[in-house]
Amino acid sequence: DDPAEFSISVFKGKAGSIHWESMFTRSSFQTADMIAQHHLLNEVADLIDKDVHVLNARHPVQAISALVQLASCGPDDDCLTVANQAIESTDFFAVTCATKNATVSGMLVHEGDYMLLVDDKLVGLGQSVEGALAHLSESPITWNDKSLVSVYRGADFAEASFDALVATLTRQFPDLEIQPYYGGQAFYGVVGSVE
Repeated sequence: DDPAEFSISVFKGKAGSIHWESMFTRSSFQTADMIAQHHLLNEVADLIDKDVHVLNARHPVQAISALVQLASCGPDDDCLTVANQAIESTDFFAVTCATKNATVSGMLVHEGDYMLLVDDKLVGLGQSVEGALAHLSESPITWNDKSLVSVYRGADFAEASFDALVATLTRQFPDLEIQPYYGGQAFYGVVGSVE
C-alpha cells in the first residue's frame, strides 16, 4: 500500500501535513496495549453490522431538528423519511460580523458590519446583531407554514442583549413560538432555525 514515489513538495504550499499510520504497529512491536487493537476492530465490525444512515443537513440546526423528530419517531414510522423531512422544512439563519470589506451577494459589506445569513445567503446588514436580525422578516423564508423559531446565543453575545432580542422576535412574530437557548458558538452572535 506504499506509493512507489511520494513527493512532499505538493503539500508545502497548502500547509498540509501527512500522518502515516500502520494498523499493525501494536502487534509488530508487541506493545503492552495490544488488546486495544482487538477492541477497535470489534467496534468497527459492530458499526459495519448496524443499519446506519447519513442525513444530509447543511447546518447544525437542521441536524438538531432532525434529532428532535427522531426522538419522537415510533416503531411504525419511517424514521429516515421523518428526519429528512425535518431537515428539508428547516430554514436556518445566522448573524456574524464582517472581518473585511467585500461585496457579497451584490451587497457592499464593510468591516464591522453585522450580516444576516439565511440558508447561507446574505439577506441583510446592520450595525449590531439586532440590526442585522431586523431583516429576518424580509428574508426568503416561507413564513406561513412555520410555527417555531429556535434561537441560539453565541459565546460573545451578552445575555441581556439576547433576552431583549428574543423579546423583539416575539413581538415581530406573534404567531410563532420563540425558543431561546445558549448555543455557545464562536463567531456567530446568533444562529437559529425556523421550522
